[in-house]
Amino acid sequence: MGTRSTVVSTGYYALSHTFDIYQVNLSNLPGTFQRLLPIAPSKSMRLICINRREYPGTTPFSDDEKRVIVSGSDEERYTFFQKQGISLAKFVCRLIDQCAIPAPTLSKERVGSKEIKKGGITVGAWSLGNVYMISIVACIDVVDKEVRNQLQVYVTGFLLWGAWCT
Repeated sequence: MGTRSTVVSTGYYALSHTFDIYQVNLSNLPGTFQRLLPIAPSKSMRLICINRREYPGTTPFSDDEKRVIVSGSDEERYTFFQKQGISLAKFVCRLIDQCAIPAPTLSKERVGSKEIKKGGITVGAWSLGNVYMISIVACIDVVDKEVRNQLQVYVTGFLLWGAWCT
């Protein structure tokens, strides 16, 4: 049985992933991301917010996963977050494929002396979600070669966002 996570989007897509089921649910979008929705289109961006497990509409952690999070050994926690990173890395690749996200390219537009990059994907997270986003980076050496290659082409950056930024 797969787990469920929730994807909140500006209304473009609902995705299914090999291991997880992602659902569109704008009513669950945290206030932090609600403020980005009206801004994204004017910046030529699609905003896709994924609720991690344990949020409403997602699969709760198993009792064993909860035990590992609360009191597991360093090795158990390492394995837990590596699995989370692999699952999220595969999800990002599936997102790229299903949403036909274009590969990043430099456009002829400029901001000052810099050319603007179009296409690709920036992976961002808020607060505790940063731990899960960082797990994507941390597992890059153990994901399938195809996943690693696709992420290297399409991911243009990672955005760590938290209360320390406001």
